[in-house]
Amino acid sequence: MNKIYDVAIIGAGPAGSSCALALRNSGLKVALIDKSTFPRDKTCGDAIPGPSLKFLKELRKEFKLELQDFEEKHKIKSSILYMPNGESLKIDWVTDAYNSQRIHFDDLLLNQVKKHAKVSVYEGIKIKTIKREAQKIYIKSRDAQFSIICDMVIGCDGANSTVSRKLGEMPPEDLSGSVALSARYENVKASNEANEFYLLKNFPGYFWIFPLGKNNYNVGFGTTKPGYSKSVNLRQHFQKIITTDPVLSEKFAEAKVHSELKGFKLPIGGKKINISGERFLLTGDAANLIDPLSGHGIDKAIKSGMLAAQQIEKCFQQKNFTSSFNTSYDAAVFAIYQKELRRNFFLMKIMIHFPFLLRMVFPILKYNKNLFHKYYYVKKKFTPVK
Repeated sequence: MNKIYDVAIIGAGPAGSSCALALRNSGLKVALIDKSTFPRDKTCGDAIPGPSLKFLKELRKEFKLELQDFEEKHKIKSSILYMPNGESLKIDWVTDAYNSQRIHFDDLLLNQVKKHAKVSVYEGIKIKTIKREAQKIYIKSRDAQFSIICDMVIGCDGANSTVSRKLGEMPPEDLSGSVALSARYENVKASNEANEFYLLKNFPGYFWIFPLGKNNYNVGFGTTKPGYSKSVNLRQHFQKIITTDPVLSEKFAEAKVHSELKGFKLPIGGKKINISGERFLLTGDAANLIDPLSGHGIDKAIKSGMLAAQQIEKCFQQKNFTSSFNTSYDAAVFAIYQKELRRNFFLMKIMIHFPFLLRMVFPILKYNKNLFHKYYYVKKKFTPVK
């Protein structure tokens, strides 16, 4: 027998949990569905940028106190960008920023939903069918043991979104093909308080080392160059970097890996695509909201989940679920992020095709605070690293 809901949120990561939490006082009957059973890990850089925490505090002001008691976080005070020639730039953060393994952080957010929202949470449900029919959305699991009917479905299910595939449209081709790999290491000779970024010769992307505390680090690299992952064996290239690069080979001389090196898709933003339609909205990675330069996506996932909740309430208030009505959600998301994503998409293209230009302007960026403020949010101090 089908279960009846007003809203089905597919994906219980940061976007889905934020959307569900934002709907806690809406009076709507909400289902939050995820293919995994929590706590579950997710392959990414494990960086939780400052805006993510700001948005969560907007959702629940008490979250600030609960975050203080959250033990599985590691505070980051700065970021360091290393150029291929050895020059570097250190950026000290004003706002709080943390690194946290996603197995812990995402579980923290889902538990917020379970504690503070009257939402039906379904874990371990792999969705196969999502179809629009007779002014309703019909959803079934792969094993056909789970089926619901709802008025709206929200795609918070990541880069390979089932909601997007079933109801949405494919993104432009030049927004695809961006990938990253990461693993967790211990005993890396790197900063315990700063996220380190390395621009490498002959590599269209960057390598990162992010401290997780207790001598553990998230390590990986990402590339936004279309087709690069098909022309190069990325796993072999990763091993080559940490064993032969003059700087990084020293940092990894005594390092030990304690998780599998895994790849993941980067659904980067930068071009306007439709992120809504009749009776559905897309958020976070499903809406291609990854920053093309930094690779950050959690902050945008949380905010888009919050904006989706606002649109959902409007739909039910006005009993209007049409594509044209839902374009106001697209406009709300793009009003915040489109300029930034478009600019960073352009800069990413420049870096890939004309890397020498970055080397030319780096000395200017290094000592020009006002110019740097234009491209990055809330920094306070800019100093060279010796």
